[in-house]
Amino acid sequence: MSKATLRAKFKAIRQAAHDSANPSVWRRMQQSLWSFEAFSGAKTVMLYCSKESEAPTQDIIQKALDEGKKVCLPITNASERTMELSFISSLDDLVPSSFGVMEPKLSGLISCKPSDVMAALVPGIAFDRDGYRLGWGLGFYDRFLPSLSCPAIGYCYEAQIAEKLPREKFDIPVKAIATENGAKAIIHIKNMQ
Repeated sequence: MSKATLRAKFKAIRQAAHDSANPSVWRRMQQSLWSFEAFSGAKTVMLYCSKESEAPTQDIIQKALDEGKKVCLPITNASERTMELSFISSLDDLVPSSFGVMEPKLSGLISCKPSDVMAALVPGIAFDRDGYRLGWGLGFYDRFLPSLSCPAIGYCYEAQIAEKLPREKFDIPVKAIATENGAKAIIHIKNMQ
């Protein structure tokens, strides 16, 4: 199955999961994420603002800020297909990007080096059981993930987890995946290099 076909399939799966979700499901997802010590113990975290049928992340951003974590989010450069990180102190620091994703204001950029990040939350249309992800196909995260030295954590509905996705030699798997399935929501990836 081609990546384009897989994207269409998993977008529909994600939409159905999102449509049937409720605040209780999203709370379980957040609890799953916080149960991963690499995230809950991290002083500096990279998060992202969810869009469309992605599992909501705004409450995660707010909780991380409330706990005193340093929170950074990506700012995308559409023409170069690159990302840089900026710290935020409030959800009010975010504005819509050219892709419609809420990002830190470029005018208020407070740069964060990838090496300062202690845990990173990563979006995906789908993830597989080995931690490989299927993104939007624009390559922003594929280019960015190698710059991180911390655990990358996928965040998605359980229905978005596939047995195995296509992968390229440059693809970097996430170290864990948080879903709504309680304490078992974090899947520790085996055979990591």
